[in-house]
Parts: sequence; C-alpha cells; structure tokens
Amino acid sequence: LMPAAVSGVEAERLSRLGRYKEAIASARALPAAVGAVLGERHPYFANSLGNLARFHAEQGDERTALALFERGLSIKKGALGEGHPAYAATLNNLAALLTRMGDARAALPLHEGARASRRAALGGGRLDYARSLDSVAGLHARMGAHAVARRLHEEALAVRRKAHGERHPAYAAGLNNLAALHYLMGDP
Repeated sequence: LMPAAVSGVEAERLSRLGRYKEAIASARALPAAVGAVLGERHPYFANSLGNLARFHAEQGDERTALALFERGLSIKKGALGEGHPAYAATLNNLAALLTRMGDARAALPLHEGARASRRAALGGGRLDYARSLDSVAGLHARMGAHAVARRLHEEALAVRRKAHGERHPAYAAGLNNLAALHYLMGDP
C-alpha cells in the first residue's frame, strides 16, 4: 500500500496546485491498490473513492464524483453502519456535492442524516455536530425556511459556546453564520 499512499499524497499536492487532471490520474492508483490488498468492501477503499470523487468534483466532473461518493457511502454503510462518524462524513460530502450541483432538496435529507448520525455517535456537544447543524440550516435558508435555519444556527452556536467558549474561533464562525442569515433575511 505504500506506493499507493505516496500516490494519494502526490494527488493532494497536485490538487493544491490546481493541477486537477494530474491529481485525478495520481489518485486513481489508490482505490486499485487498496482494493487489491483490503478488498472493495473495506472502509479504506471507500475513503479512497471519496478522495477520487473530490478531485473529480474540483475538476467539474460532478457526475463521476457523485457516483464515487454514492459507492463509498454504500460501502461504509455496510462495513461501519449508519451510526459511524465516517458514514456521517461521507453523507455530508455527498450532500455538499448535491448542493453544489444545485439540488438542495436532495441534499437536505443527507445533511439531516449526517447530523443525526453524528449526534448518535458523538453526542450533541461536538464541533462536528455544530457544523452539521449549520449545514442543515444553510440548506433551509436557501429554500426560504428562515425560521428553521435560525433555530438550527442558534443551536449550533450554543454547542460551540458550551464546547469552546465565546473567545474561540469556532464560536466566532457560528456568530458569522447567524449574522449571514440575518443579512439574508434583511434583518440588520
């Protein structure tokens, strides 16, 4: 797996440089190597598909990215179950891609699922859970459900306050999310 891991690191480097086609070519080696050693039902194989999906999305090939994320999600569901944080992360990545593709209605239940999974796995007091709340809130705001979005952003802010205090950058990010919603609503 070592040459494949090097290939994954190289793909990340190329991606950061904006050389997405080269990053994809390099990232393609990882799923094949992981699959050969660990099998195609292993969570690491699903992770390698997710990384490849991300590179495709960065290149604008959203359909390929969608298929790769969906395959990885299916693998993680079977290998880890829906209550695992890695499953929630993949749900979140798939939802983010659907949002980017303009399909907020399809993304919403996935973000809701990620939020529920993170709460079940990690509890409601973690930054990952607050981020999930913000993701769901953002989609509700896009769809015009501002009251729901506000409630979720406020819950996320309370999680951040309890976990990190009011002087932490995560709390400031939560304030920013709430302020952006108020701006969107025309409420200065």
